[in-house]
Amino acid sequence: MRNRIIDLMVFLAGVCISGITIAAPATEGFVACGGNHYTRNGGIEEHTTRYNIRNPNFTAPIVITNIIMYNGNGVQVFNGIPTDTEFKQLVRPLQTSRFTSNEIGAFLANGGRPLMTFIKWRTVNATPVEEPMIGGVHRSVDTSTGFRVAEHKVGCSNVPPPAAP
Repeated sequence: MRNRIIDLMVFLAGVCISGITIAAPATEGFVACGGNHYTRNGGIEEHTTRYNIRNPNFTAPIVITNIIMYNGNGVQVFNGIPTDTEFKQLVRPLQTSRFTSNEIGAFLANGGRPLMTFIKWRTVNATPVEEPMIGGVHRSVDTSTGFRVAEHKVGCSNVPPPAAP
């Protein structure tokens, strides 16, 4: 029994040190993510961001109700629901949905980068659930060869709803 208590204390200390927060169950929320969407090297190097939305709940589905993207100048460049074939607006228990920055259409100019993406979600029947896990991956691809030049994670955080302009 003593070893279990020590293990729990070490785990909780690790959570505190790492900055991980354990959120209380919620019925809706906003997640903010970074991202990018541009071309480089004469248009042959394409940079896009893929967003992954995972529902960690065993019984309750969640619904993605809206996605809003702003460019680096604060101009709204997308507001709606993606039409990407991999995107599922209803994310069932333990499922994942994803969409890419290709949903915004045109590539961003130098002054319009990077992206700030807000993802709004809610539960189906107002049952409090563990918040979805949302993360992004920024990819660079050489369009002439299809070779992946680079890939790295994009930060996402649960945030209060953005104020209307």
